Amino acid sequence: MLGPGHITSLLGPFPNIALVQSGGVTLSTAAAFLDAGAVAVFAGSDLVSPAMVENEQYDEVLTRAAGYVAAVSS
Repeated sequence: MLGPGHITSLLGPFPNIALVQSGGVTLSTAAAFLDAGAVAVFAGSDLVSPAMVENEQYDEVLTRAAGYVAAVSS
């Protein structure tokens, strides 16, 4: 999985493209991808796991979502 550095590398020769990161996005990496120049990030199973849906743990989804908002808003 490529880290935030690949966003910066791609924006060098392609400064006018909007990059969205999916894959490898976690609470600890989301802000770094945005700081590197991504216009948005997709958080998949780190935000909502299949087990959370199966077990109807929707409060946990809300808690994790709030954590993402806080991580990228600072």
